[in-house]
Amino acid sequence: MQLVELLPKFAKKHSIIEILCRMGLQDNLCKIKFNGVSSAYIDLMDPEPRNVFIRGEFETHFFEVSKFFLPKHGVLFDLGANVGFCSFGMLPTNPECHYHLFEANPKMIELLNHSSMHHKEYIIKLNHACVTDKKGTTRFCITDRQSGQSHVATSEEKGIPISNLKLDDYCHKNDIRQVDFAKIDLEGHEHKALLGWQNCLQQKIVKAIYIE
Repeated sequence: MQLVELLPKFAKKHSIIEILCRMGLQDNLCKIKFNGVSSAYIDLMDPEPRNVFIRGEFETHFFEVSKFFLPKHGVLFDLGANVGFCSFGMLPTNPECHYHLFEANPKMIELLNHSSMHHKEYIIKLNHACVTDKKGTTRFCITDRQSGQSHVATSEEKGIPISNLKLDDYCHKNDIRQVDFAKIDLEGHEHKALLGWQNCLQQKIVKAIYIE
């Protein structure tokens, strides 16, 4: 049920949408439109992506920057994809690019799979892993109420085990010889991800990085 789409603009408020979801009048899983022509699946009980639904847009400045670096047949790496707003937001203007999304949170992978199924005509590769500098697993702490705040667990936090992925290994395995644009937002784990990508960086395979 997609009752929220029928709400007038003044009624699209966080509290109202939450009530509709809790009462079972609105499905939590919802495909939304943003930035005019883009779409993605979100969990309406998650306030950050819900805010994108209410406002109808997501970080337009990011797309203003990315258009200068991503060529027609380019390769995009989205590290810390979350629900995929950055990648799915580029599809209408860069339909022939190759999109590689990396996300550790299994709940976000579920949403990304829904969005990818909705965009079957594009080349999208999802990777459920913790992007870091060594093989093995990493304990990942999931924040249920704020997906964007999920992060690699500290020594005091429990977390769940997620398989690690080194970007040097990934690029070698997939014969990726150039990454035109990489967006990195890993909630403080950016340095470890870059250490696992240092061979490609030294070889200047990666042309541009947009990092939090």
